[in-house]
Amino acid sequence: MERILVVDDEKSMNEVLKILLESEGFDVTSAYSGTQAISLLKGNHFDLVITDIKMPGADGFDVLRTAKEVDPDTIVIMIT
Repeated sequence: MERILVVDDEKSMNEVLKILLESEGFDVTSAYSGTQAISLLKGNHFDLVITDIKMPGADGFDVLRTAKEVDPDTIVIMIT
């Protein structure tokens, strides 16, 4: 099963994406900040990361950078 990390500081958007992706059979983990996402990326494998760009603290570009450092093959979709 493919693992997806959804990163968005807006709880409602995060939850909608998680519900939709889980209904399609994906294993979804949510992070509500860039900092939380970076921590998850360093300790887990994700096939896909969907991240908001604008977040306080670590933003979507920081998440992208970390995802690619950990595994260059990770697909990252950035949303705003």
